[in-house]
Amino acid sequence: PNVKWSDIGGLSSIKKEIQKTITLPNSDNGKEAQRGILKRSGILLFGVPGSGKTLLAKAIAANFSLNFFSVKGPELLNMYIGESEANIRRVFQKAYESKPCIIFFDELDSIAGKRNSHSGSNDAAMERVVAQLLNEIDEVNGDGENSVFIVGATNRPDLLDEAFTRPGRFDKMIYLGVVDNKEEQVKVLEAVTKDYKLNFDIKELCDILGFNYTGADYKSLSSKTVTIAIQRRIEYLERNYKNKADTNWLNKLSNEQIFGNEEGILYLTKEDFVLAIKQLTPSVSKQDIKHYEQLRDKYT
Repeated sequence: PNVKWSDIGGLSSIKKEIQKTITLPNSDNGKEAQRGILKRSGILLFGVPGSGKTLLAKAIAANFSLNFFSVKGPELLNMYIGESEANIRRVFQKAYESKPCIIFFDELDSIAGKRNSHSGSNDAAMERVVAQLLNEIDEVNGDGENSVFIVGATNRPDLLDEAFTRPGRFDKMIYLGVVDNKEEQVKVLEAVTKDYKLNFDIKELCDILGFNYTGADYKSLSSKTVTIAIQRRIEYLERNYKNKADTNWLNKLSNEQIFGNEEGILYLTKEDFVLAIKQLTPSVSKQDIKHYEQLRDKYT
C-alpha cells in the first residue's frame, strides 16, 4: 500500500507511539524493520468505527517497507469442519513466504472471541478457530526473527478472548477515537482536502464543526462538499448561459465562464462546506463515544 504518514490527518501522538512501539531503540529510520528486525510482533488497534485503523495498518507496512496482507476475520470462517483453521494456517504460511511483512486482521473479534461464550453447535468450532489463531501467533513469536508483524483491529476489545492480550501477542493496545481538539481537526481537514482547491482558510471550519466526528466522517464531508460545489456551478451555468436552442452550448463556454476563474479550477468555498456540514451526520453518537472512551480507559 502506498500510504504515507502524512496521508493520515491528525493522530500525531498515535503515529509516534506506533513507530516507537515497532522499532528498536536507536533504529535507523525503520531499516531494522525492513530487514525483519522488529521490536515486537503485534499491536491491537481498537476504538470507534471509521477512526483510521485500516489506514494506519497500511501506513505501517508502507513506511517500514513491509509486505502487506489484509484479512477480514469473517472471510476466514467456513461452515465445513476444519476449513476455518486451514484458512488461518494459509494466511500465516503466505506471510512467512513474503517476510518481512504485516498481517492485518480486521474485525479480529469475529475469529478471536471469548471461548465458552458461543452458543449451540458452533461453540466447539469457534474454540478451534481461536486456538488455531493463538497457535499461529505463538509460532510467529517463537521463530526468533520477529519478521512477521501482526496488527489486529476491532471496535470491541471486550469481546476478545483474554489470551490474545497476553505478553507476546497483542500486548500493545492503541485506542483510536473521534477527533477531539482543534489542532488535530485542522490536520484531518487538510488531509482530506489536499487534492482540492479552497478559496478560504480551512481553519475557519473549526468554529463550526464539533468534536464528535471520525476520520471517515471528515472524508465524507469533503466528498459532499465537492458534490455541492459542482452542483453550484452547474446551476450557475444553466441560469446564465444555457441555450435551449443550442444543445452544444456548454462546449462553447470558456474555462473562466465554466469555473469562474482563468485557471479552470473548481474552488471549494466556505459556503459549500457549511452546506455539507448541515448534511453531515456523525457516524457515532455521543453515547457511543462515551462507551468507547470507557473501553479506552479499561484497556490502555
